[in-house]
Amino acid sequence: MRIVTTKSVVLNGQTFGPGWPFENLTELEAKALVDAGEARVEEAAAPTKPNDADDLNAAIIAAMEGMAESDISADGKPNVKPLGKLLGYSVTADERDAALEALKALLA
Repeated sequence: MRIVTTKSVVLNGQTFGPGWPFENLTELEAKALVDAGEARVEEAAAPTKPNDADDLNAAIIAAMEGMAESDISADGKPNVKPLGKLLGYSVTADERDAALEALKALLA
C-alpha cells in the first residue's frame, strides 16, 4: 500500500505535486491526508514472475541477498518458500538452481 497525493500538498516543508507518492509517513499522517482528501491509498500491484529466464535469474539472485541465514538449507541453497515470499511469487527448486548456476557463471 502506498499513499499518493490527489492535489499539490505541502508536508514538512516539502511540496508534493498531484500523483506523487509519499514515503516514510506515519500511519497517523497518512490517515489525516486521506481523510482530508489530499491523498489516496493505492494498493501495490503484486509482482509478476518474469517470463525471461535471465530476468528471473536476476530477480532470484537479488532476492537471495535479503534472505535470513535460517532460510538457507544444509546444502547451502536458499529454501524456495522464503525465497518466493521475498519475490512475491513462487519459484521452483529448478528455477532457484538455474539462478545459482547463472550466479556461478557470473563469478567465474
